[in-house]
Amino acid sequence: MTAEHISEVLQPSVQFEEPLVAKFGGTSMARPEIVAQHTETGYDVPDVVVVSAPGTDETHQTKVTDMLLGYAAGEVQAADIQSRFLDLLASAGTGENEACQAVVTNIPADLEAWTAAGDPVQALGEYWSARLFAIQTGRTFVDARELIAFDIDGQFNELWTTANIQSRLHADERYVVPGFYGRSADGHVQVFPRGGSDITGAIIAKVLNARRYDNWSNVPGFMTADPRKVDPEVDPARLLDKSTYRESREMNNGGTELLHRAVISHLNGTGIPTIMRNTFGEPGNYGTEIVDTLDSWQERPVMAVTGRDDILALTLHQFGLNEEVGATAFLYDALKDAAVSYEHAATATDDIALYIPGFKENLAAVQGIIRALERTGRTFNVQQVGLLHVVGEGLAKSNILRLRTLGRVATALADEGIEGLGGTDVASSATLTIFVRPEAVPHAIRTVHRALGLSALANR
Repeated sequence: MTAEHISEVLQPSVQFEEPLVAKFGGTSMARPEIVAQHTETGYDVPDVVVVSAPGTDETHQTKVTDMLLGYAAGEVQAADIQSRFLDLLASAGTGENEACQAVVTNIPADLEAWTAAGDPVQALGEYWSARLFAIQTGRTFVDARELIAFDIDGQFNELWTTANIQSRLHADERYVVPGFYGRSADGHVQVFPRGGSDITGAIIAKVLNARRYDNWSNVPGFMTADPRKVDPEVDPARLLDKSTYRESREMNNGGTELLHRAVISHLNGTGIPTIMRNTFGEPGNYGTEIVDTLDSWQERPVMAVTGRDDILALTLHQFGLNEEVGATAFLYDALKDAAVSYEHAATATDDIALYIPGFKENLAAVQGIIRALERTGRTFNVQQVGLLHVVGEGLAKSNILRLRTLGRVATALADEGIEGLGGTDVASSATLTIFVRPEAVPHAIRTVHRALGLSALANR
């Protein structure tokens, strides 16, 4: 694609004016008739709907994506996948629709064709889901291969994708687009990581400069804590009506994976809000609205406490570490070579600690690094720890507030006999991070949630 061609297609023939883009997750698409109620009625009808493959419901406990992965492994038959989609048509009341029947009838042929082409069959769940929903709602189906582009290195290509979206999607139609996949530079299907339908929706919202991006799932949004880890009677978790992209990213890193981190990367700083909405809630329901900035941080400087118990702590003790220039470069290089990333680091005069998410997944690789490096006489230690995240924009806005909050948290944990195993603190961060024993994480969350009065301060 030449620069001249790109400049031509960057201006669509019919310009959208503040379009609405909505994405529906797998649990939602297991009940497409309910999704249709949200997308085709009322005044706030989305211009572009991005759909996932059907997920689980009361009857089916296996996601279609997992069935397709099973098919690729020779463990699931095409007829099993057809049966799942026939159940879906019956639930949606479109079992007698000839066009829908044709899509399901063609499932074995699609599987064979994609397999023969070397394309990842797990993307077919989104493809079929979008085709069926387009028929059900009378919308225009657009294959994600016409929109989402990857370059020759397999990386997402924003320039080509922008050109594709702006030349293909016009304001005089309403669309359904399958999420999760796009077109590689050599013409094959390429997928995003799991949860990639969120990414597709965010990309389209960004390119079209949407007035907002509605992210529909089976939850209404972020809460002040995991409701399963606090006392629902005495100190219940509350739904947050507003959050910033920065805060949402920190909550994700703390174990609250409600919004794909790539959504945050694409929409942060664009002025486009994301609203998290519950497909199975009341019509017109709104959950957490996620925006670039909030002026109300002084009213509620700390938003939530999150935690996880699967952190690998890699520590090095070496006398005189601080006096040797580049003394720790070897450790970072070793992690890079092993494709292991860390999220937190802490240093002292003779010590350094790196904190790596995914204890089980990364333990073997880190132990291999240690075996290689211990030959140099250095002393390492590896242990599993829990992570406690206290999140809020106010922590980055006011150093006094940050110190006071740290004091309150530390005192509350100590009073409960919860042992601290270190922490990281950067004045510009919207998070306080404290490490505790893995089994203490639920108790620590309850303690901090109560000590900071988060239950009473949910709305912003």
